Amino acid sequence: MRSSSFERVRPARRVPVGPGLSPRLGRAEPHAPLAPPARLRHRRAMTRRGRVTLALLLALGFSGGWWTTRQVLGLVRGGDGGLEPPPVSSGPGVWNREKAARAPAPAPAVVEPLPPPPAPEQVLRLLPPSARDGLPAPDAPTETLRSERLGAPLVERPLEVEYTIDPELTRAVAAILRQGRVELGHVILMDPLDGRVLSYVSTAPEVFPPTRPYPMASLMKVVTAAALLESAPQAIARPCVFRGSPYTLSAALLDPPRRGRVTSFEHALAMSNNQCFAQLAVHELGALRVLDELAALGVLESPGPGHAPGEVDPVVSRLDLGQLGSGLAGSRLPPLAAARLAAALADGELVAPRWIARVSDADGTDLALPELAARRVLDPGVTRSLRRMLVETTISGTARRAFHHKGRPLLEPVRVAGKTGSLSGPDPKGHYEWFIGVAPASAPRVAVATLLVHRDRKWTSAAQVSAEVLRAMFCPGGACAASAFAAAGAEHP
Repeated sequence: MRSSSFERVRPARRVPVGPGLSPRLGRAEPHAPLAPPARLRHRRAMTRRGRVTLALLLALGFSGGWWTTRQVLGLVRGGDGGLEPPPVSSGPGVWNREKAARAPAPAPAVVEPLPPPPAPEQVLRLLPPSARDGLPAPDAPTETLRSERLGAPLVERPLEVEYTIDPELTRAVAAILRQGRVELGHVILMDPLDGRVLSYVSTAPEVFPPTRPYPMASLMKVVTAAALLESAPQAIARPCVFRGSPYTLSAALLDPPRRGRVTSFEHALAMSNNQCFAQLAVHELGALRVLDELAALGVLESPGPGHAPGEVDPVVSRLDLGQLGSGLAGSRLPPLAAARLAAALADGELVAPRWIARVSDADGTDLALPELAARRVLDPGVTRSLRRMLVETTISGTARRAFHHKGRPLLEPVRVAGKTGSLSGPDPKGHYEWFIGVAPASAPRVAVATLLVHRDRKWTSAAQVSAEVLRAMFCPGGACAASAFAAAGAEHP
């Protein structure tokens, strides 16, 4: 067998064409004589296999040329060379299934829940029953002090309101006010770190509402002392010289005399010396600085829903400034603002008081409450200095008698940093007595504000009521300890 596509073909005989011969067959007719064989010429002929091979080569060449042409045209057009993805059928073919397996799973649709409706404003302004309705009964059920159901005409739909009030503490405060025969009084206990009101008790809110501002009296000395520590600390180191009674003040006593009685700033604060603080306000601070500090400590703003902001009278003369700086006149604040001022002594932050913990509708859905945030108003070093000096108020100052029993500290070893204030006022008419403070002084867990108005006869003082309340908190069973009281939900160390 020959391996080439071509094979040598036997030469055909060349026969002469002529009469008697067939030119096709080259055979001689029977009657014609055969011509002599001619010399055969070799020629090359293509076999079937060769023709098939040639056809395949031509097809491959044509396909390659077509593909190359498309590539060149695609590059010229800026495309990807005309490459196209394989056709994709709309049905679930094999290629589609593989592609679906490689593709990331679609993220599930996230449906944001609708925010709850806000609690009505008239509910946020509602005070706890113990501040709204007067002294609770000694056997008042816990639930009536801590929560209540509201309906028409206050709200359109029934609402359940839960307060931050501590029922046991509130009953103890009410008992102390009854024992002291207090006719007109307010006592507020507050967590100084988060502003939760732990107890809010008023004896006669219809004639002595807790939401109004009342004469600030010597609580103003806390504001003046804070401004001095921040702006004029050198003045605190100097002794104060004054004449006569430290509680009297006139235009002639605004300037330090050459000779007179001498006291330190710490003792002047503990004894609530009006002359010393009037001199410092006039000569070291000025009217604008005093007003700035009042605003910074939140006295001139509403301390909470339904409560009026504090007030300050215009400062026209040096005597006006001296009276404002010492607390003799010119400033007023509601009891809740006084409790917030005391709470700022804890770590320098002005908290936003809140007494409503939860409001829910008839379906049990909680309504949205306002977001309340504290703001820093005092440097921590200033608050430590203030607490250290204000401890003298309960040790050797104006509240010494209230915080001692038979010569011994009433809450030993728990120390209280506080400030008293007293001043006569017209509405309601009487003698106003304040006490604000924090306890324990080293690491406050509670802020207290007490305001009493004495009309005809005085049975107890605001400092005594505060001392008894703090004793009930830190001395259960007679033994006092700083760790004895911890408000529910508090995050004290």
